[in-house]
Amino acid sequence: MKRLVLALILLLTTAPAIAADILPPALLRTPVQISEDSLRLGDLFDNAGLHAQQVVAAAPVPGRRLVLDTVWLYKVARAYGVPWQPTSRKERAIVERLGQTLPVETLKETMREALVARGMAAESDVIFSSRTPALVVPVTTDPHVTVEDLAYDESQGRFSGTIVAGEASNTQRLTLAGRVVMTVPVPVPSRPLKKGDIITASDLHWRNLPAETVRSQTLTDPRGMIGRMATRSLREGGALREDDLEEPVLITRNKAVTVILALPGMVLTVRGKALENGVREASIRVENMASRKTILATVVDENTVRVSLATIMAAAE
Repeated sequence: MKRLVLALILLLTTAPAIAADILPPALLRTPVQISEDSLRLGDLFDNAGLHAQQVVAAAPVPGRRLVLDTVWLYKVARAYGVPWQPTSRKERAIVERLGQTLPVETLKETMREALVARGMAAESDVIFSSRTPALVVPVTTDPHVTVEDLAYDESQGRFSGTIVAGEASNTQRLTLAGRVVMTVPVPVPSRPLKKGDIITASDLHWRNLPAETVRSQTLTDPRGMIGRMATRSLREGGALREDDLEEPVLITRNKAVTVILALPGMVLTVRGKALENGVREASIRVENMASRKTILATVVDENTVRVSLATIMAAAE
């Protein structure tokens, strides 16, 4: 049947020829991107004429698309006097409704706030039972998000509710269920870190993580993290373990260092050469450049080591 209609379309040239004397030929637009909830004639055709603002179909839901075939397009063009003819039966228009996808974190925070209002502990978090589908709302809509039909079983730590996004005439709904978990604040990387990066205070921020995921090896004190070096690539927001960090090598073998000896009322210094690598507070062998004797010294920073009086006396024997 479609082939018969297409054949008739290609043969019927009288009416379009008359229209062509009045309007320049119309051109089919494809792909078509729209942001409103209605598809207009002028969205489909250039030179659509006086009826360019005429609504010809409902738009697809935000983020989805609609395919219009040749027969439908030709019928609409003839109905409104648009001088357009298909060049083949395969000609079609693809209409896409623009949308904005709400982040999963936005959905989680909205659900969490609603549960807190229903009595959930403020330091708790929510975990959805399944992978959260994308919730796409129109680009013209204020992405205001609320929760309806909330059910919360405090004794079981379970919940369900419907996320509602958008305005009254353009709402999108998504029903979600999950469980409530207690959280603890943990310092985590605020940006991706590469192997060998030295952790600074600005590289960390606090994040509430489910208590059940925080193990005995998890680092929870930033003071034990700052100044240490990443042993591998670390992702943003992930909890760190002891073996994720190590002390950086401050002094390398054969490096010239200053050896200091602190005594009551005075500090003595001498030049030395490191005989091995050392991290902060590590004991390394250092050669006294003046006496050529080897002593044990503690690494202070990248240029300095310290010794004790007992060490000096032992080396002198």
